[in-house]
Amino acid sequence: MSRFNRAISLVFWVLGLLITAAAVIARILRPIRSIVEDRVEVRSLLWLAAVCFLATIATWAVARPAKE
Repeated sequence: MSRFNRAISLVFWVLGLLITAAAVIARILRPIRSIVEDRVEVRSLLWLAAVCFLATIATWAVARPAKE
């Protein structure tokens, strides 16, 4: 079960990094900004990245064994 939690945590972390990179690139490059902002706001992408990073932290907390 620990390996499964680590895999899920890694997926959320990579997804958060990709979304953050996409938001930054969309914010910097004007042609891409208009394409992205037609569909979704850049702020929403940053919120989604934050949710992915929080899911990573939560998965790490669940995967860590309790010290007794």
